[in-house]
Amino acid sequence: MMKKFLTHPAFLSFVMLAFVAKLPAQVPQLISYQGRVGVDGLNFDGSGQFKFAFVNAAGTTTYWSNDGSSTAGSEPGTAITIPVSKGLYAVLLGDATLDHMSIVPATVFTHGDVHLRVWFSDGVNGFQQLTPDRRIAAVGYAMMADSVSDGAITTAKIADGAVTSAKLAAGVVQTANLATGAVGNAQLANSALTINAGTGLAGGGLVSLGGEVSLSNAGVLTLTGGGGISVDAATGAITLGSSATSAGTAGAIVARDASGGFTAGTITGTLNGNAATATSATSFTGMLAGDVTGTQGATIIADGSVTAAKLATGAVGSAQLASGAAAANLTASGQSGVSSGGIILSTTINPILEAAGYSKIGSAQVRTGAPTPRMNHTTVWTGNEMIIWGGAGEVYDTNGARFTPSDNTWKSISQRNVPDGRRYHSAVWTGSEMIIWGGTDGTNFNNGGRYNPTSNTWTPLSVLNAPTGRNEHTAIWTGTEMIIWGGVNNTGRLNNGASYNPSTDTWTSISSASGLTARNLHTAVWSGSEMIIWGGDGDGGYFNNGSRYNPATNTWSAVSLINAPSARRSHTAVWTGTEMVVWGGNNGGGYFNGGSRYNPTTNSWSEISVFGAPSARQNHSGVWTGSEMVIWGGYSNAGWLGDGARYNLASDTWTALSQDNAPSKRQWHTAVWTSSEIIVWGGEASPGSFPLDGGGRLRVSDWGWSSLNSTIEMLLYQKP
Repeated sequence: MMKKFLTHPAFLSFVMLAFVAKLPAQVPQLISYQGRVGVDGLNFDGSGQFKFAFVNAAGTTTYWSNDGSSTAGSEPGTAITIPVSKGLYAVLLGDATLDHMSIVPATVFTHGDVHLRVWFSDGVNGFQQLTPDRRIAAVGYAMMADSVSDGAITTAKIADGAVTSAKLAAGVVQTANLATGAVGNAQLANSALTINAGTGLAGGGLVSLGGEVSLSNAGVLTLTGGGGISVDAATGAITLGSSATSAGTAGAIVARDASGGFTAGTITGTLNGNAATATSATSFTGMLAGDVTGTQGATIIADGSVTAAKLATGAVGSAQLASGAAAANLTASGQSGVSSGGIILSTTINPILEAAGYSKIGSAQVRTGAPTPRMNHTTVWTGNEMIIWGGAGEVYDTNGARFTPSDNTWKSISQRNVPDGRRYHSAVWTGSEMIIWGGTDGTNFNNGGRYNPTSNTWTPLSVLNAPTGRNEHTAIWTGTEMIIWGGVNNTGRLNNGASYNPSTDTWTSISSASGLTARNLHTAVWSGSEMIIWGGDGDGGYFNNGSRYNPATNTWSAVSLINAPSARRSHTAVWTGTEMVVWGGNNGGGYFNGGSRYNPTTNSWSEISVFGAPSARQNHSGVWTGSEMVIWGGYSNAGWLGDGARYNLASDTWTALSQDNAPSKRQWHTAVWTSSEIIVWGGEASPGSFPLDGGGRLRVSDWGWSSLNSTIEMLLYQKP
């Protein structure tokens, strides 16, 4: 039902009374504002909803808004509740203690012409922009006392002695700032002097240097005495004089020969460190305390020297145990791997267990790690895994799982930082992450999360400038961004959206589509350059129209209505690489088993054959394999469906799918294409029934089904 909005000239009056701001020693970031508002010519009484923004004179640039969301003079996203008495109200602009009020930065008033723009809602007639915008005079510019324009402080502005050491940043005083002779002995801290030698220290005599002296060699530093020690300037190598070759004196410096070996013979003491040059372990008669990186062929571990204390936790795994070693150890100690009465599970009949005296006492269903039963969940294909998340089962699920078709195994998904449980949300795959957004658990969400299967971690999405919360919307991935559009929430259906960039974690509103009415349960596909919206359910009924959005230009163009399919919702749409194919759905009075192909290049529709098509239905799955569209499951007047067919675009023909070993009947399930098979999972089986947690795998090689169960049957063997 459309709301009746009141217009300002006829119903709203607005009078600005005053701007008031106190100016103590430090200027507050607040501006006191009072105004008067009326509805239907009468002063308004009660709690009013207000939105504020500082804009330029033309109203085309936003300098500040109460929640930071306004751009180009647009209406902010959230409002502030203010009591109004006899039409009068007052508010401190920039008071961050108020909900949805942000601080007013002083930089707003670096602009020469700032105006205040106000929106008001009495809670019945919606928000109305009050006119005219009011220009800010001297009060707002008093806030500039907290800031100084670049270059405003000159030498004449600085008092003598005002610049102290505390006001100087670290490293700000450079050599050029020091007067000749300014640094004397009193200015040098102890141990602070470093001398860089050039061609050497010469001149003789004593150089008196306090504390520690660091000599950085830049030439050749020669120290006389002790047989002569010289340092090479280029390499830093130290050359020992001939008197340093004595090997038989304790504590003497031992020289190396030309090959790098020691000339003093065998080292018999404890060797600590890395023996990288060792050629034989027999050279070392002491304990090796470091890492031996040379040849260790002669190093032998003594029998019995490896005790339990020497083994790291978990060092002995199955690969380290010889065949039968564990069983022999248990037998030797009088123990058994399974105590009397113990149970062993086996996937098949086990003659070895029966020969050992075990009795088969029955069977049990064991979960494989698949998610719990659910419907209205989401599924994405990563290239090697199917990821299932969310939906509605016994509760709104916050969990999910990953299925790998190559080895038929399930893996759990981390619950750390996971989004709130929900259904009717959206999910896209970016190439490295699954992005979840929106949905409902009774409350409509405008948040979500990014799941990385490689690290098994979740990262929350920013909600700054995110679209309003919603469900039953559409989401597509462009290659760099996720685009959200349409849907429904507690206020009604929506015809807006936004794009999300995961690399910057930012949202950007997209332009409105002229003539594209608010709707939910529509479809959207990505053509490679455009998002194509079609069909859906709205306040005016069901739609057979749509539009194309180009994110590169932020523009929309209409989809032709000539030969378009009849209006519908809950249908499917797939992108073939050149065309969008729409099929099935309902219009409130019946279900469809027909559809059409839309070519955006020619902006034209062509009807597809209904001969051999599946029966009419909604809430089914539609998947594109690269050459065919495959329809399966859903709901119609006949109830829940478990059949389907594949449509060949080139020949405009349908071929029924086999029902041998096919999944049970269902709707609100999901289906993904893996490049070799279609995987169906979950959904609802009948009214009021518990959702499903199984599915099926449809192979393209022979178009045959195999099961995808959440449990397997295990035989139970009991030890006597």
